[in-house]
Amino acid sequence: LVLVSLTFLFFTLGSLCLTFVLSFRKFKKIRNAKTTPLKEKCQILIAELLFDENLSPESAEMEVYFLNNSHRKQLFLEELMSIHKSLQGNIATTIEQYYMLKGYDKTSIKKLKSRKTHEILQGLNELVEMKNNDSIQILDNLLQQTSNYSLKNYLMIAIIKLDPENGLRQLFSFDN
Repeated sequence: LVLVSLTFLFFTLGSLCLTFVLSFRKFKKIRNAKTTPLKEKCQILIAELLFDENLSPESAEMEVYFLNNSHRKQLFLEELMSIHKSLQGNIATTIEQYYMLKGYDKTSIKKLKSRKTHEILQGLNELVEMKNNDSIQILDNLLQQTSNYSLKNYLMIAIIKLDPENGLRQLFSFDN
């Protein structure tokens, strides 16, 4: 009787785990199927933003579409960051200006207020990548408040990258 009960329990737990894994994979597949066309639209919009004088009416609508939803806004921001990493010069500067103009810097700063370390680091990387020097004071405040040693290191590196001269001075004064 005990052996039958244990066998039944084992198969029940195994079935639940298998169901969970399969449903998670299905969810991931559905999410990727929805995300891929959006990424393609992001890339088209970014290309038009960078290389055309004015946005077409369809692209202007697409821009509003991405800005009005936090998930789509994050997706667009990720694509913007991805493209920015491989560019330099005037085009990179154009992306940085667009980032500030459309308020993506506020999205990145909002991530700094999260309790999740990975979100804080994501926002931190976005601010550094887009050379947002206006955020140095916010980063300094976060540096003073946090007790997480790893996060403090990332914050110090970010401050130094954004403002090398004052960042190093601030680093030395922080140690004392």
